[in-house]
Amino acid sequence: MKSLLSALPFIALTALCWGVYGPVLHKGQYLMGENGIPSSLRPLICVGIAYFIIAVIFPLAVLFSKGEKGSWTTTGFIWSFLAARRSGRSPGNRTGLQVQGVARLRDASRVWLCASRQHVCHDGHESHD
Repeated sequence: MKSLLSALPFIALTALCWGVYGPVLHKGQYLMGENGIPSSLRPLICVGIAYFIIAVIFPLAVLFSKGEKGSWTTTGFIWSFLAARRSGRSPGNRTGLQVQGVARLRDASRVWLCASRQHVCHDGHESHD
């Protein structure tokens, strides 16, 4: 029970981050679009750049500055790559609490964005200040 309680803050943070991710990306689509038509690819490119910095540049900088025991091997690379591919496309990795929290936060942040800013909500209704 103690380990579950220590995991709850991390579950809540995951739910918060994933719950806000979709509506914020949606807002970026409209801000980068034109004439009320959202841009689908520009925000995706921004997400890719952010992931590249966080997942490649930062670890390489730490690895080169502090070092680490071990070496690059083909087998290690393949297994690590496969694990990353699997975790990136499977919602089954998340716990039930994370999935439920994400859905609730996503809906709440979507309502907030629709109510606080002028843009078209997912249901097609336009929201005005």
